[in-house]
Amino acid sequence: MPRFYFPIIDGTRLDDHSGIDFPDAEAAFKHAHLIALYMPTNHSRHVAVLDADGNELHKVHVGKSP
Repeated sequence: MPRFYFPIIDGTRLDDHSGIDFPDAEAAFKHAHLIALYMPTNHSRHVAVLDADGNELHKVHVGKSP
């Protein structure tokens, strides 16, 4: 199962060093939307979805609907 990472970025970057295993990227994207949903609204902040190689696959802006 691939591992995905979810850093939070808003001018600075809060890295996710642990990551979480998901069956596919779509499941990881849904998880990123859940993270953003429970964060305080900040339109300059987003949750990124990175693969194991550090490539950004998706990002979810905090405070916006999916």
